[in-house]
Amino acid sequence: MKLVADSLIIVAYGKKFMNEHVIFNFNCYAYNKHKTKYDAIEDSMWTEDYLGSWTEPMKSKPNSFLFRYEVRLNPKDEKSIELGICLDEKGNYIPSSDDTWNNYGFELVKPENKEFVLNKYMAMTLAQKNGLKEMDANKIDEFLFWENFKKQEFYNGRFRYYIAELIDQISYKKGEERQGIIYKYQVFVFNPWTGEFIEKKKMKAIREWGKVSGHSTGLIPDSD
Repeated sequence: MKLVADSLIIVAYGKKFMNEHVIFNFNCYAYNKHKTKYDAIEDSMWTEDYLGSWTEPMKSKPNSFLFRYEVRLNPKDEKSIELGICLDEKGNYIPSSDDTWNNYGFELVKPENKEFVLNKYMAMTLAQKNGLKEMDANKIDEFLFWENFKKQEFYNGRFRYYIAELIDQISYKKGEERQGIIYKYQVFVFNPWTGEFIEKKKMKAIREWGKVSGHSTGLIPDSD
């Protein structure tokens, strides 16, 4: 099944991209996906029984698989983002709605562009021409990002490279026990396949915590 998952990446992006930008992640799982009838619900619902992982023996024959890979902008980069692939027992690709971490789906890329040509310093130069004020590359956040179209299709998003410049942070309180910080960013967006600067946009990240729990959002659109 892993060979099938590998082949999907090669079909979408090419063998050179697979060899230079993609690393297999052993954090993979197998399931028995089936319909279950609940007393309080009229219709049956799909459920998944966990059967094991890449490093564990299988409890029984699975019919659903989750494979994970790490994609890097440049081969020597330590930073990466997740690429998740779900397959059924026949090796058919299964679109998934659980895109919080796994970044399911592929980008439709032109044959002549199937290689990342962008690097951090190229992007910094272009960003400075388009309004980036910070000149120290060590003081900005930069990363590969998956923009999800949420279409439940094979081609379900696109890779983008972000340079995020922190421009403000706002502390707030919710009652006596909860508080948080809103981080405001100016984000410069690039196409990693072509090296093109695409746009500059406002985004924010929220970190909130309290006595018993906390959460953070990651980058989200800022319409304030």
